[in-house]
Amino acid sequence: MKDILHITVSGNNGTRHLALTVERRKALLAALAGFVVFLLLMFGYIRFLQWQADDAGTRLAKNREELATLADDLTAAREAFEQVEEQRLLLETSIARKTEELSAATERLDNLEDKLGSGMPTSLDGGDLAHRLDLASIAMSSREVTLNLIPNGHPLEYAYISSGFGKRKHPVKGRVIEHAGLDLVAHRGTPVHATADGVVELVSRRKTGYGNMILVSHAFGFKSRYAHLKSIEVKRGAFVHKGDVIAYSGNTGTSTGPHLHYEVTYAGFPLNPKPFVDWQLDNYEQLFDSENQVPWPSLLATIESLRTLWQPPLSQQEPYSVASLSSPATSTSTDTSKESSEPTKPFVLAETAK
Repeated sequence: MKDILHITVSGNNGTRHLALTVERRKALLAALAGFVVFLLLMFGYIRFLQWQADDAGTRLAKNREELATLADDLTAAREAFEQVEEQRLLLETSIARKTEELSAATERLDNLEDKLGSGMPTSLDGGDLAHRLDLASIAMSSREVTLNLIPNGHPLEYAYISSGFGKRKHPVKGRVIEHAGLDLVAHRGTPVHATADGVVELVSRRKTGYGNMILVSHAFGFKSRYAHLKSIEVKRGAFVHKGDVIAYSGNTGTSTGPHLHYEVTYAGFPLNPKPFVDWQLDNYEQLFDSENQVPWPSLLATIESLRTLWQPPLSQQEPYSVASLSSPATSTSTDTSKESSEPTKPFVLAETAK
């Protein structure tokens, strides 16, 4: 019976004998082997599931980080959008305000054009106010009037400009300050001319600052200043014509050498005198592009209107003086020794500006 396995089990209830044949032993071993394989497969499957879970957790954490980053980006984008929206609203408000101002200005210009009649253009494509003022249509006499009333041209014969308009290092004080005019280098005693018709508003003689100085008040809020003079040839209140000799250049006041300090102001604000020094009949329109602190359209329209009012009938046209329109008395200016007794030369509308 060697093909039979006997198993004896003893206990309190007695002894039992089990007999296993070869077939049963094989079946039992096969079942045991299958169970072990099953356990190994289950262990491998559990490890696989655990790896998948770990990988899913890692990807989830990464997705959460990306989501948090996207949330931050979204918040930043929302804030940027709100800022852009706020700027857009401000721009819309500004555009609306500018549109209203433009409409009001256009209406005023239309009214002025109606009053001026054919002397000014009625409209241009685009409604651009800058082009509404058709410079080419301004009569030559109006240009000459403008060049006699508003400072232009050289106040004296000078060698070069030693200091321009704007910030500069002061040659005496040694620090950077605003320079409100031009320093025109010239020999001591060079004649200084009035750059436009006007009234001498101020004459001062000092040992510091401007030194000997003349301030001339012109039409429409313009003023010109002439400083560091050697001698002054006009008195306060005198009317001067464009081109009149009002002084001689020097080196008085706070100055390091002979020169003329020349300023041009409008409504109390300093302007760069260089475009005015270069301004003449040949380049009449150039100043209007380079100097935007002055409301040229309305100013030139006013001059054109005044010219129309001053213009006599063709049969009665004679030379006449601008001074006669603003002052009942003949203006006075002085030469190097005494006030001139000769009558002031009248300003002729048909003459070319000096």
